[in-house]
Amino acid sequence: MLTGNPFAPDSASDWWNFAANVFIGLVTLLALIVAIRDSVLANRRARAAEEQTAYARAAEAAAQHTLATRAERSLRNELQQVLADQEKNRYWLQVAESYGDALRIGQIEATLAGLAMREAEIREDLYEEGGETS
Repeated sequence: MLTGNPFAPDSASDWWNFAANVFIGLVTLLALIVAIRDSVLANRRARAAEEQTAYARAAEAAAQHTLATRAERSLRNELQQVLADQEKNRYWLQVAESYGDALRIGQIEATLAGLAMREAEIREDLYEEGGETS
C-alpha cells in the first residue's frame, strides 16, 4: 500500500515500530527537558546559597563593626571619666597642699598615679582599635 510517501509505514508492524520510535523520541525529549530543568534549579539553588552566605558574611561584619564601635565608645566614655577624676583629684591635691596635709597629699598623688596609668592603658587600647586618642 503505497501512499506516495516513501517514509510512510506499509504494514501494521511498521506502524507499531513507528509508534514505538515516536514514543522513545518523546520519552527522550521529556528526559532532556527534565535534565535541563534540574540543571537550572540546581544553578538557582547554588546562587541562592551563595547569596545567603554573602548576606551572612555581611551581617557578621556589621555585627563585628557594631561591637567594635561599642567597645570604642565605652573606652572613650571611660577615658572621659578618668580625665574628670584626674581634674577633681588635682583640685583636692591643691586643697590638701594649702592645708599642709601630708597624709592626704600622698593618698591623692597615689590616686593620680593610678589614674594616669589607666589613662595610658585606655589611650593605648584606643590606638590599637584605630581610634584617635585625643
